[in-house]
Amino acid sequence: MLNFDFTEKQVSPWGGLRLIQEGYVRCGLKDAIDSLSFFQPGSGNGRQHSEIVESFLMSVILGAD
Repeated sequence: MLNFDFTEKQVSPWGGLRLIQEGYVRCGLKDAIDSLSFFQPGSGNGRQHSEIVESFLMSVILGAD
C-alpha cells in the first residue's frame, strides 16, 4: 500500500513519477526483472537491464509512442 499526503506545496511536473516508481519497487517488479538472466554490460558505461526496462516503462507511462 502506498501512503501519501496532500499539502499546499507546489509540485514539480515530475512529482507524480515518485508514486509510480515506488509502486514499481514495492510490487516486486524491479526484483523480478533483476532476477532474470540478461546479458551483462561489458563497459563501465553500460546500464543494468533493470534500468533499461524501467526507463522504457516510464517512457510509455509518460506517453511515448
